[in-house]
Amino acid sequence: MAQESINSGVPFAGFRFGPFTIDLVNRQLLRDGELIPLQPKTFDLLAALVERRGRLVTKDELLDSVWPGTAVEESNLSQNVYLLRKVLGQDVRGQPYIETIPRRGYRFVCSRGSAPTRGRPT
Repeated sequence: MAQESINSGVPFAGFRFGPFTIDLVNRQLLRDGELIPLQPKTFDLLAALVERRGRLVTKDELLDSVWPGTAVEESNLSQNVYLLRKVLGQDVRGQPYIETIPRRGYRFVCSRGSAPTRGRPT
């Protein structure tokens, strides 16, 4: 799931936000260095949102990305967003990391100081 950075040619390996690091190479979510277990589809949803951070990601786009070629009810998406919100909590400003855009989709919102990680994870 790692993708090439256009500018550096170094793989996009993950992302840091608040106390969290998402490691796309090893498919792990860490909070202050401690592993937070996630089901595979819940991790895929988080990865899809983080990779598109700051922009609206439609429900259809998420369903196609996380459950490709599978007929899935929108309630599966909603349930996985609920689980992610429960795990992630709120940022330092008291705002959720995942914003709902009514009837359209979701947006991963991160504060300043959030940053992509590149290269091999440590």
